[in-house]
Amino acid sequence: MAQTSVSTVVGFPGVPEFLPNSAEHRRQIARRVNSLSIGKINCTVDVTLAANTGATVIADSRIGYYSAVTPLMALSLSGAVAIAAGIWFDAPTGGAGSTTATIVAHHNDTADADKTIRFGIFG
Repeated sequence: MAQTSVSTVVGFPGVPEFLPNSAEHRRQIARRVNSLSIGKINCTVDVTLAANTGATVIADSRIGYYSAVTPLMALSLSGAVAIAAGIWFDAPTGGAGSTTATIVAHHNDTADADKTIRFGIFG
């Protein structure tokens, strides 16, 4: 049975759609655009895969129906073993019109409680 992951968003603050101070709003937009131009795209999430089961539900507000999730790097030895053993995903839940979804990561079924991996969320 899949267990919902405890995830940590590793990223950068967004820019609010509106600020009363227009100069401050422009400054924040410029800062974010400059960050994007050097690769700071705010699309990663750290997940500790569930122990004693072969599946973990990854819940993140940035996952949508058309998203792709992929392991980028192991953050622990057990995470590296899980990547080497293979990780595959079910399609994101929710319909094509859905703006948020979850995704199930299938992985090795071990008792290791420190299978921590940084995943990328694209789309």
